[in-house]
Amino acid sequence: MPPQPLSSYGRVTPVFTSSEAVCEERPEHALLAARIVGQAASVDSYLASMLVTFLGASAKPSFAMFEAIHQAAQNEALKAAAKAALSQDDHHVFATLMKFVKAADKHRNRLAHWLWAVSSAAPDGLVLIDPAANFQFLVRISEAIENGDHQNSSIDLDRSKVLVYRKSDLEEVAKEYDEISEWLRIFKGHLSPYSHPALGAQYPMLLRAPRFRKALLQSRGEGPK
Repeated sequence: MPPQPLSSYGRVTPVFTSSEAVCEERPEHALLAARIVGQAASVDSYLASMLVTFLGASAKPSFAMFEAIHQAAQNEALKAAAKAALSQDDHHVFATLMKFVKAADKHRNRLAHWLWAVSSAAPDGLVLIDPAANFQFLVRISEAIENGDHQNSSIDLDRSKVLVYRKSDLEEVAKEYDEISEWLRIFKGHLSPYSHPALGAQYPMLLRAPRFRKALLQSRGEGPK
């Protein structure tokens, strides 16, 4: 189940945005969040190593350029290199892997870049606040003060832009990253002529894994949308 907006909890409660308080009040959530960010970094490393595999001897200057561009452009560069280097079948597998990476990355990006908070409405939740929504909230408060309203009683944060990650949600994201990392490891082994035979034997198992196979068929245009 995806994280829920705070507005779905049905009652208005204050949100406290002390990061120190968050870690003290939600230590298990904080540990899981740190694990997810670390897992995501490992996935990034796998993808960077794949770029080296795609580019071969020309990797060094290309990788220097790759490191100099932002993440969205990096992903597009990686996709372009894969399309040029891989067979059609392997490219479908790579494209499927990238869809899973993209889906997981939205959680990593929130945990790394959104504001951490807690709310009494979500006792089992790590509350994450969209920085853009928080900025708009601060602007509205500033405008109210300039207009002589020092109570700000009618101003509230857009709670549809405040997400609650329960412990079970974070555990599910961590599990997702574990699976993606394993899939990338197997796929990289499939591409490398120097990989251990046992790793190569795992590749057909990846292609038959129900969840992966369903997404792969969709990538090939052979499954339900």
